[in-house]
Amino acid sequence: MPIYATNSEELNKFWAEGIERTKGYESIITLVMRGDGDLPMSESANISLLEKIVADQRSIIASHEKKDVRVVPQDWALYLPTPEERHRSGGAGIHYHFDYVGDPRSYMWLNTAPITRSGSR
Repeated sequence: MPIYATNSEELNKFWAEGIERTKGYESIITLVMRGDGDLPMSESANISLLEKIVADQRSIIASHEKKDVRVVPQDWALYLPTPEERHRSGGAGIHYHFDYVGDPRSYMWLNTAPITRSGSR
């Protein structure tokens, strides 16, 4: 059972808090939800649930930004957009993982270089 189907209230609260934290900053808001272990959702994934997730996320953006959701910069995180998807009004881009923890490699476990502190203590 997908997590959103059983815990949407908490996820929506988490996403709303994230929108509030970015107020006043130039931001691009990432939409969508990945599969288990940050893998792409399978071809048998519940498409109507995914559509509901995106609709809920855009509703959260609209209610917290207090403006037309179409003018708020958003990134729809697709790994391999099809040629048809590349013609969307927003185009298709790259979703970069700052903290990647899925297969085939976890940067939390391999080749990790911690960010150094600057300044004195």
